[in-house]
Amino acid sequence: MSGFLKSIRQPLGDILRLDEVKRQAIVDALDKCRGNYCLAARSLGIGKTTVYRMARQYNYQHPQTQEQQSVDRFVT
Repeated sequence: MSGFLKSIRQPLGDILRLDEVKRQAIVDALDKCRGNYCLAARSLGIGKTTVYRMARQYNYQHPQTQEQQSVDRFVT
């Protein structure tokens, strides 16, 4: 079990908040798919629009995208 899942455990035992489970599933899928929303959606069995909406809801930004934006700021 990942450290994240251990850290969000509730005092009642193994009960996890559904919103945290969904957030982690989206983040894990996007990270493993290198920020490819279509591939992440396919791997999760949900629509691409749902992945976009949930990623925006959880303020997700792929690390490579963040690095590229930093480089772009210095180049322009």
